[in-house]
Amino acid sequence: MSVCLLSLLFFAHAQASTPLFDEVGRNFQPHLWEFAVQTDYYQATANYTPGGGQFASLNSGFSYNLLAFDFGARWVPTSPWGLYANAQVANAESKNSIDTRRNSSFTQVNLGSDYLLFNGQSWQVYPDFSVLVPVDRVDVSRDDVLNHEGALEVSARMVGRVRWKHLAPFAFLGFNYRDENRASLLPYGVGTEYLFSSWSLGGELRGHSTAIKDKSNITDSQRTAQALRNGGALKFDSTDPALLETHFWFKKVFAGSFALKLGGGTSITGANTSAGWDVFALLSYSFVGNSNSRSSSPAKSQARPGDNDAEKFQEETNDGVNQNLFYAPASDPAQPPPASKQKQKADEKKNLQNEMDRTEFQIELKSVKKKKRSTP
Repeated sequence: MSVCLLSLLFFAHAQASTPLFDEVGRNFQPHLWEFAVQTDYYQATANYTPGGGQFASLNSGFSYNLLAFDFGARWVPTSPWGLYANAQVANAESKNSIDTRRNSSFTQVNLGSDYLLFNGQSWQVYPDFSVLVPVDRVDVSRDDVLNHEGALEVSARMVGRVRWKHLAPFAFLGFNYRDENRASLLPYGVGTEYLFSSWSLGGELRGHSTAIKDKSNITDSQRTAQALRNGGALKFDSTDPALLETHFWFKKVFAGSFALKLGGGTSITGANTSAGWDVFALLSYSFVGNSNSRSSSPAKSQARPGDNDAEKFQEETNDGVNQNLFYAPASDPAQPPPASKQKQKADEKKNLQNEMDRTEFQIELKSVKKKKRSTP
């Protein structure tokens, strides 16, 4: 059974660069386990204006950067339903004309589920639901640089993907509710990967726009002071943000069950948010467990869908049928073979003996004839 191991961050949140378990690699094979860790470095260079489409560079001597570590796991207890959890540790650093601030902390936990709703020969559709819980909230009175959004987020997406030979395009659209009267967002994206035997190249456009406007009670002076603490960058906790960014990546499978993803991206346009660039690296591991608690076997990641024309998008193991029924049970040497097998072996032995007797008789007959010819 084929397993796509090139999966990366689970859900596309408003400030996420790339998801930990991505749209192309999301797999619904029963008893699949996936583990991933990703590091992402982000550097802000400017801010998009409230009207959108334009940006203003950060003041001289001002800067903001973020180094985030995401780690998580995904489990498919039964086809076609998956569960996942991931968390983040982040370190932010900001500089302005007065001082430098740093903030390192455990930022958030994300819990979610996905379900394969439609599974065709060359296309799939699945919804994805998640709840992100912040470890700490944003407090505009504190003298800290922000390293996360600090809001409770309830997200839902509908994801569609297609497989045309070696090409794997995908698209998604969703809704992201945020508490504390923060703006609710519409995340969206479209991209593709070109799949080779054990590696692939990919690219995407993803972003978000404001669906329900911000109704928080934070004043303009508090916003200005908070931006100053963040080196002038509007990376987090901005009013009615919108963003469109692009990413490109390279994926490679190693040793059957390990995969590495390297890439980077940059913002294209937006409103009320920071502009910048990022680079990332992700390592993942995947294997398929056994429902009967027997020893687990590694997932075969190199035999991915789309590697040849005869191969389908994904093996049809998502119909709820126990796939173990299609494998012959291992024979027990302590048990005698069935009666039919005993009779078959006896017949084979008898036929072999008859052939030997016939051959011996023919040899003796030739010997007798030879003696008669030689007699005067």
